[in-house]
Amino acid sequence: MAKTKTNKKGSGTQVKELVYKKSRAKLSTIRPLKHKERVLQIVVGCKGSGKTVETKDAIKKYRKKFPKEKILILDFYNEYNEYKTLDVNDIIKYNNSTKIEPRRIVCDMQTSAKAIEQVMFHFRGGLLVVEQNPFFDNIKQQHLLMGLVSCNRTKDIDVILHYTSIKQVPIRVYQNASFFRVHRNIENIDLKKYLETHHSTALWVALDIQSNPQGYSPIHVNMNTEAIYGASDLQLYYSSINYYSDKIQGLAKRLKGEGNYGKN
Repeated sequence: MAKTKTNKKGSGTQVKELVYKKSRAKLSTIRPLKHKERVLQIVVGCKGSGKTVETKDAIKKYRKKFPKEKILILDFYNEYNEYKTLDVNDIIKYNNSTKIEPRRIVCDMQTSAKAIEQVMFHFRGGLLVVEQNPFFDNIKQQHLLMGLVSCNRTKDIDVILHYTSIKQVPIRVYQNASFFRVHRNIENIDLKKYLETHHSTALWVALDIQSNPQGYSPIHVNMNTEAIYGASDLQLYYSSINYYSDKIQGLAKRLKGEGNYGKN
């Protein structure tokens, strides 16, 4: 607020002038702090490739890094027994609770659709982990899940979503993904069809590496920067031989235009 001071002029009259005092308030007290960027991570790998084990470790790291964030797990296979269960009707109560502890909702055929719907409308400000949905063929559940994960930023949640195959990932979910975590891959990928829908060279390379019969530790792909983490130079070398062959280079150029592929 502006203050006033009194100055005397030659005639002896007193004139009040405004004095603006520089505010000592920090910028953070004037503008709201920018919230952390919310991410959608897709986990792909065949059964028994360690997806759940790695996700449990990710949950522990998330709790340590963001101790004030809630964590909710949609558990279709009862694999997260270390966490307390939560009734699907208590999501609002849990979301408004001051207690910060991970909870899981054990889902079956009868409750899975309602659980996804309740989470979509009421869960905010935390991490949501969705295990592989055994009722994937249910069209209603697919639409609910796609609506949930594609709006994760506006709903203020991070999401970890499991699939056993890259072919199961809906294109709308793929387009909104921030990261992929690729485990053991046992399916053959038609490169032509892949490049027509999934325009990520780095993800294809990760899937190619993980198709090795020996199996490797998880490989992480940043979908924004096309960076690959967790792969050795030797793995990347052999995968690049597969990718940069003349036949594949020519196909990539025709699909995406000269210069978009074939570069390091």
